[in-house]
Amino acid sequence: MSLNYDLRGVKDLAITCYTEADTLRRETQTLIFSTIAVMMYEITDANAEEFYARLVFWERLHSIDDDEEGKITLATVRAHIGLKTNADRRSSRAFLEHCWREFRRTLRTNGHW
Repeated sequence: MSLNYDLRGVKDLAITCYTEADTLRRETQTLIFSTIAVMMYEITDANAEEFYARLVFWERLHSIDDDEEGKITLATVRAHIGLKTNADRRSSRAFLEHCWREFRRTLRTNGHW
């Protein structure tokens, strides 16, 4: 299944999501694809902090350390309130259980047990 996204709900869409060359900004692309990893299909005022917390948790779990230019902050997430995708929405518990399974799989794959 393809990942579809809708940015029409993002305030200041042209500035927040697009470059002067009319291409998606790196942060916007990251957030779109992150909806799959964090198991949340949209960013709203009510869930922005949860979205950010899950993203930081997932990045640390996978040892992802973006350069400062590509770093997603809570302010970046809040600027993208209104972003929607067709990714699944799972509870915090389901997200954490998924991350635990992935962590164990990674340990096994890397020969740690």
